[in-house]
Amino acid sequence: MKNHRVFDVKLGRSEPSLSRYLKRMQGREQVQIVVMDLSETYRRIAQHYFPNAIIVADRFHVVRLINHHFLKAWKQQDEQGRKNRGLLSLMRRHEWNLSDKSRVRLHAYLDNYPVLKALYDVKQKLNRYVLLKTVNKRRMQSKLPGFLALLEQMKASPLKALANTLIPIPLKT
Repeated sequence: MKNHRVFDVKLGRSEPSLSRYLKRMQGREQVQIVVMDLSETYRRIAQHYFPNAIIVADRFHVVRLINHHFLKAWKQQDEQGRKNRGLLSLMRRHEWNLSDKSRVRLHAYLDNYPVLKALYDVKQKLNRYVLLKTVNKRRMQSKLPGFLALLEQMKASPLKALANTLIPIPLKT
């Protein structure tokens, strides 16, 4: 982490294909962080072979998870609207990537669904936090309270399951 480099990448998708390699890896007990996708298989492998490591999901998969939960909540608010492919495309995109015309169209739709508009706004804020880059300790200290407040707000919304998934675990300092 200090050098911002990947330690190792190994081909394989199952425990049997990786076990021999992982068993021979020296210093497994000292590994502090494992970054991976959200696969349950990989999570079990990481927990078994790196018992002292914190498992961290990569950004791409976290954004995907956020969109998945948001789309589920959208279905609860307007099942018919979700079947509109053009609208679906707009809802999936980051707001900052929308053209002015698309933004107007999306907000005209959202104005008819106040709860959905609030959920959409939360999704956009959450994605902005998740996609922060070059975050040092000082910047994180300024951003973290807002992120935690947003998660707390989400606990009382249709995005409650997402909030519970994203609650950060206490890190060792």
